[in-house]
Amino acid sequence: MSPIEARYRPTGVWIALAFAVFCLFVLIFVLDRVTLAWWIVAVPIIIYLVFQVDRAQSQAPLIVINDEGVFDGRLRMGVISWDDIRRIRSITFANAFHFISLDLHNKSTYQSRRPLWLRAWSQARRVYGLTPIMITTNGLDIDHDTLIGKLHEGCMEAALKRSIIEPGRTRQ
Repeated sequence: MSPIEARYRPTGVWIALAFAVFCLFVLIFVLDRVTLAWWIVAVPIIIYLVFQVDRAQSQAPLIVINDEGVFDGRLRMGVISWDDIRRIRSITFANAFHFISLDLHNKSTYQSRRPLWLRAWSQARRVYGLTPIMITTNGLDIDHDTLIGKLHEGCMEAALKRSIIEPGRTRQ
């Protein structure tokens, strides 16, 4: 399998940041109504968008798919081996948010590598019937369907490698 790298598509981040700045401008200067509740909501969104802009400017790949497995830096769990992936599902919410859900054989091993806050966040998704390991494909420079196709290809190649009988050995 030829390695594939996916990075952020920076235009989407800039559009989101411009929209957030526009909304704050309208709240502060046009409506002249900024309550404490608005600031409690606005500050985390602004901080999140600043981190997204920083991420969009980075040349480091977010997702790397190679012979070893799949790596998504946002998941903070290292490389997920092809042999550990049980099932891959494509999930779409409101025809706008696309995810790839990975069901793993040994979830606890990978979950233990993650920071506590990410583990808690991923467990909260279970309310919606989602697995804790989800790859968000919105805003990437690679298409959702292409990415899921490459993941399936990697799993199939790993399954074929496992099924090849070594010379001189017979199946039992």
